[in-house]
Amino acid sequence: MKPHPTDLILTEIETARDEIVDFAARLVPLPTINPPGDAYEAAAHLLGDRLQSDGFDVQYLTAADRPEHSTRYPRVNVLGRLKGPASRPLLHLNGHFDVVPPG
Repeated sequence: MKPHPTDLILTEIETARDEIVDFAARLVPLPTINPPGDAYEAAAHLLGDRLQSDGFDVQYLTAADRPEHSTRYPRVNVLGRLKGPASRPLLHLNGHFDVVPPG
């Protein structure tokens, strides 16, 4: 019997558990509380470096046209692309790495 897709995903997560925990342990301490938005650039580069190490082409896009972007609190987005055969399905993941203040 063929395993259910959910079981395959859970197996992959379990296999990568230590890697996932290590990466989260490096990302979570970065103070990306918005406002003001400290450490956006550091968080963007941590994510981008990880994507590059996994073979992605990475671009850093500064949100210069946004009012919350400033020299002191730059808003940096990460775009990672992994090229593959055109005949394969595409997957787009979108998220953010800032957090709101406690309370």
